[in-house]
This record gives sequence, structure tokens and C-alpha cells, in this order.
Amino acid sequence: MPVELTRFQYFDFANDWQARLHDGVERRRAQLHPAPTQDPMPPALTEPSDSIVRAEALSEGIQKVEFEGVTPIYECRGEYLKYPDVGLYWSYLNSAIVAMVLESYFSTRIDFDPLPERDPQFVTEFGVWKHEWSATTEEFYRSNDIVSIRFYFFINYSGAAHPNHYIRSLNFFGEQTGSLSIETVLGYSIENAQKLLSYCENVIVAEFEGEVSGNDFFGDYKETPEDVWKLLSQFNCDDKGMTFNFSPYDVLPFVFGSHEVRVPWRFIEPMVTDKFRRVIETLAR
Repeated sequence: MPVELTRFQYFDFANDWQARLHDGVERRRAQLHPAPTQDPMPPALTEPSDSIVRAEALSEGIQKVEFEGVTPIYECRGEYLKYPDVGLYWSYLNSAIVAMVLESYFSTRIDFDPLPERDPQFVTEFGVWKHEWSATTEEFYRSNDIVSIRFYFFINYSGAAHPNHYIRSLNFFGEQTGSLSIETVLGYSIENAQKLLSYCENVIVAEFEGEVSGNDFFGDYKETPEDVWKLLSQFNCDDKGMTFNFSPYDVLPFVFGSHEVRVPWRFIEPMVTDKFRRVIETLAR
């Protein structure tokens, strides 16, 4: 896939996806090849023009809020979901979703240094690429007040060998429970965590049908308990089981991309600590 279109690998192909994909590609074309203007670009403009582009109403009153921050050095565009429900639980949920996206947005902008010097011939043939950042948010699953959210982040540093992308997640299990980490769900049992990670490794190997073996995984990627917990930290839940999200470089080199592994509840339930078994049984029924 051309680097300019890498962001569309996470496109949500649902409903009016053809029109939305067309609009997205057209906006990208306009960014890469803007129409000529009579006025020169103002020099040293580094302060972003932060703005809410629009707030689109989705089902059940949920809003998808889109925003951008653009300068001659970088282009940042993102989105997050906003739930209309009231109460402390929903305020917490909405705040966590917004914080996940905007923390990445603001911290990444700091890393976007002035654009590197370009060879004149390179500029003539390819133009000057800006640094880029984008974030998309999806509701992975919802049942009443149980909500699972997945985020896709894209970062492209001008002049880098390739763009980077990674996946993050948030899970909320109702007002009586709040959010749970994988450590809490498994009762901090490293033995169960290692068993779960081995299951995921076997699924990833099987998906490549002989192109990947256990020897291809990074040799030191799970040396400590902290490594194991971190690898399992980005998960989503639904009524079928848990889906573990592995970004490039988590377990395999960048060329193998990202991976998601669905683990059924029947495999996970015996590992769940008694304190939170009720929550899991609610999902798995």
C-alpha cells in the first residue's frame, strides 16, 4: 500500500463506506497536491490552528467528534466518541476516551521538529512531506453500560523510513466495576497471563500458514512479568470473548503488521479471579 494511503488500512467499511472513503482519499489528495495560490505561505507559522471540524451524530445519541491541528510543519487529525448518558460513570468514561486521543495528539506534536532539509531534486519530484498524526476511534462492543473502545493511531515523521501505527483500547464494565486491567481480570496470576500469551502466539503463527514460526518472535519480548502484562494490556471484550491487539513491533517485526487474536470466554473463564467472575459471566451468557 502506498505510504500516503496507509491510514486507510483501519477504515471502517460499513454503511456508506464508499462515499466516506472517496471523501477521505480526495481530502488526502488535496493535502498532498494543494491548488496553487497567489499568496506565499506565511513563514515560521508553528502554532496549530486547533479546531473542532464537526460533531457527527451516530446511533443512540453518540457523537463522533472530529478535530484537527495544522501548521506548515505537520498535519494532525483525529476523532473520539462522546456518549450522551449522564452521571459520574459516563463522565469518567467520556473523559478517559478523550484523554486517550488528546494525550497522544499533544505529546506527538511536541516531537514534530521543523522539517528536515530536502535535496532540491527530491523536492522537485516528490514535494515536501509534512509530519502527520491521526487517530480513529471505534466502539468495539456495547451492552447497556458495558462498553469496549478501540483506538487506531497513525504517526508519520517526515523523512522516516516508514510510518508507524499502533492500537490502544479501553474497557468499561459498568458503574459498579468501572474499568479493569488485564492484571485485575486475571488476579495478577503471571502463570495464567503466560498461558494466555502462548495461546495468542499460536494463533498468530497459524494465521501466517507456515510463513512465521515461533522462532520469528522477538527473542526478548517477554522476558519479565512486566513484559507479559504489557503485551496483553491492549484488549477488547464482547459477548464472544476477549480480543488482544498487538501492534507492529510488539511480537514480530514491522513488516508483519499488527495482529488481533480473539480468545473465547470458555478458555478465559477458568483464569478469571472470583471477584470479577460475575462481570465476565454477564458478558459471556
